[in-house]
Amino acid sequence: MTWIVNRWYVAAWDSEVDSSPIARTICGEPVMLYRKLDRSVVAMRDACPHRLLPLSMGFKEGDSIRCRYHGLLLGPDGCATEMPIKSETVPKAVCATLYPVVEKHRFIWVWIGDAAKADPATVPDFWPCSAPGWTFDGGYDHIKSDYRLVIDNLLDLSHETWVHQGSIGQHEITEAPIETVVKGEEVFVRRWMPGIEPPPFWRDALRSTGLVNRWQICHFLPPRQS
Repeated sequence: MTWIVNRWYVAAWDSEVDSSPIARTICGEPVMLYRKLDRSVVAMRDACPHRLLPLSMGFKEGDSIRCRYHGLLLGPDGCATEMPIKSETVPKAVCATLYPVVEKHRFIWVWIGDAAKADPATVPDFWPCSAPGWTFDGGYDHIKSDYRLVIDNLLDLSHETWVHQGSIGQHEITEAPIETVVKGEEVFVRRWMPGIEPPPFWRDALRSTGLVNRWQICHFLPPRQS
């Protein structure tokens, strides 16, 4: 598969990344993530430059990671600081690839591609995820399908009426006019449904009766580039 590189990708939730290394695969790239003692995040290629064993299997030592296979010690900059034979000189060329990483709005973003082109200012501004007065949390849905089918599913919520009849679906969804706006690479699909009965899921969540105003907003944006 051809991947879109030189883009920011979500690698993890902020709460997932701690002192113990975790593994992710992004655009076919094996990536290891962990937090240093100052709580900043390191994103490094998950392959020891010696024998390619996943570094996420290794041992954390301070801010460094020691490979579980032969004991090569790599600093948080990806470069070796101690060889398997401690008396040997450490070659400067022995380094694992380091990826630019940004922690913003509850997500850990990793730049896949040319590190020189990574601009933290282009990370998507998901401000409601961390703004005071907003409640936000989430998890994962692992879907064994082409990612484009997920985009199609979430940009056209007409299926809610029929697929999710017992929870979030209702006939007013298909009866409401659709507003579609394209801004550059971003797409917005909106429905406004004033003065309607809430569907079962929202009725139970609201814990009240009566009519509500329902607004659906679908916002698609591809991985961000600089």
